[in-house]
Amino acid sequence: MIIKSVLTSSAFLHDLLNPLIGIKITIKQLMAGNYGHTLEEIRPVLEAVLETNNRVSYLLENYQSGQRFDDILNIHPASIRRLDLFKFLQKLHLEFLPLAKCGSIKLKFEHIPLAHGAEVMADAASLGRMMSNLIHNGIKYTIDGGDVFIRLLNRGDDLIVEIEDTGKGIAPQEIPNIFLPFYRANAQSSGSGLGLYVAMMIAKAHGLKLLVDSSVQEGTKFTIIFPYRAHQPYGLDGTIGVTEGDKNALLKQYQVSEQD
Repeated sequence: MIIKSVLTSSAFLHDLLNPLIGIKITIKQLMAGNYGHTLEEIRPVLEAVLETNNRVSYLLENYQSGQRFDDILNIHPASIRRLDLFKFLQKLHLEFLPLAKCGSIKLKFEHIPLAHGAEVMADAASLGRMMSNLIHNGIKYTIDGGDVFIRLLNRGDDLIVEIEDTGKGIAPQEIPNIFLPFYRANAQSSGSGLGLYVAMMIAKAHGLKLLVDSSVQEGTKFTIIFPYRAHQPYGLDGTIGVTEGDKNALLKQYQVSEQD
């Protein structure tokens, strides 16, 4: 199916381009001395660049090894591992600080003591893509001097990640469509309209809930819910994955919206 082929290849290219732009911005800031002049001063930023590079390399290596484009939004067994979500988000916060700094935006990481810890079983590379797309969007649609928050907390026993910005917000009539592929709530946006689609597919693959709450001119908050499972890490349980039904449902909505 031509539309599906274009969609999956476009999602692949989308998740390559954004990190490369981030690396370019960071290197320029390093060259300008924004983070210091000694190795010890700039080491945390270099480590963040390495993390970004690793994510890009992972996508390229899977493509070169013959992974079907249809699989790029699903779980990859070789990448599944236990990870500390607190440390994972700390690294993403550091990784995106240069991009936020470029727009005079304050990127903040907030957390509280967690009832059941922050251990998660996940496809680490895909989880990074999902979180990165949401953080990148938050920075992109926040005006200079605004704030973007990454939060880790509990809601009851569930583990919650919130990514909230003080940006343009999304009109109520647009919200039902924002996870459709190629959909852009702001027609003037330079984006591809794929970041939120990728994020939703990865959330579904992990059995997570991805919710959105937004007010025009006030900002947007995305909430990722990791359901609690007694005596097990949050996240994957070995039975979850993106079904063809999940993929095709949003694709059919997209085709209907194109005809309207």
